[in-house]
Amino acid sequence: MIQRRSLLISGATAALGALLEGHANIPAKASTPRLPPLRQGSRLRAVNPGTWIEPETTFDALIDRCAAQGWTLEIPPSVTEQWRYFSGRDHERAGELARAWADPSIDA
Repeated sequence: MIQRRSLLISGATAALGALLEGHANIPAKASTPRLPPLRQGSRLRAVNPGTWIEPETTFDALIDRCAAQGWTLEIPPSVTEQWRYFSGRDHERAGELARAWADPSIDA
């Protein structure tokens, strides 16, 4: 029997594969470049490509924890959107993830 977690993981893997489709001609043995560690002043953006979060959820503790590290955490309204069991329709979730990935001002 498929558990919800494994279903979500396989869905996230499929979504990531679709986003990276343009990079399909990279050789399989190519090493992944190491990204620099987060530093003071790094900007982070939250995305929620999976199940929905209660709209009343406060992220104050998470924002404070990031601020204590010297990071700025952006939490767009799309994080708490809901469509059935998900945080928005497929194209909305994929678009939000792609925008965060492509934004050069975001470090993580």
